[in-house]
Amino acid sequence: MLNFKSDLNKSIKTGLVNEVRLFSEMANLLTTTGHPSIYLSTGITHQKYVYYESKYLGKKKKVEISDLLIISFVKNKPDSIKINFLQNKYIHKKSALDFTGDCFQYELLNFKPNIEPIKIKFPENILSFSKYSSITAYGLFYHDNSEINMSYSITTFLTAFPIIPAKGKTNFKLQIRNLGSYIKNNIGKELVATDQINSFVDALVNGQIGVPIHENFEIQKFIYSILNLLKSQTTNSILSENVNTLISEMAKRNKDLTIDELSLDELPNLLVVNREI
Repeated sequence: MLNFKSDLNKSIKTGLVNEVRLFSEMANLLTTTGHPSIYLSTGITHQKYVYYESKYLGKKKKVEISDLLIISFVKNKPDSIKINFLQNKYIHKKSALDFTGDCFQYELLNFKPNIEPIKIKFPENILSFSKYSSITAYGLFYHDNSEINMSYSITTFLTAFPIIPAKGKTNFKLQIRNLGSYIKNNIGKELVATDQINSFVDALVNGQIGVPIHENFEIQKFIYSILNLLKSQTTNSILSENVNTLISEMAKRNKDLTIDELSLDELPNLLVVNREI
């Protein structure tokens, strides 16, 4: 994956470049390097809202849950499934270590309270079920000289200025720190932060981004339903076969799993990655 940044930039030399295009090309490149992947965009942004109890406001607040849900897995191992909610931006700057973010989006992703879905079928504990940190993160595409690069940080490790937003303000400054560091725990390692897309991709395919779901039935059922929906969306025969294998193994492991009816417009954009080669 050492040349991932270079290959990504070669793939976007012409045409419109935005977050959708960048993640689409990322999925294509992952597939060509032996990690069958797919990026699914609803084509509708900023509509995946939930309610949560805001400590900043002292009352209920409506906010977008995130831009992207990453699901990664090893095909015949249900315990390998990991998920991450990524809030992503494309900023036209030479660095993405300091950026402006919505204070309520940050509060939701940082404190991870239970949510109240609006027109979507997320479990209410989708952000709070895991004790591990990389359930939520920020990803920022930025200009690195003449190329596009990417910064990544687990939300918990961002620094906010001010710590509590000023009255009447909805944005504040966020800062990425702890570059190149990892958390070591029972699930191996979690990447804390990087300002290099190559490091992000390496961590993604090595299972160092996202949290496992196998200990929570409701989350398993939700992801199981998404994977069943995915079967009809991909034209990649290898990915389709691997997803089918994973679904079958999940059903064998837990016979109580059922499929909730979902549609793409009820979900954030999806990046689904088969980690193995």
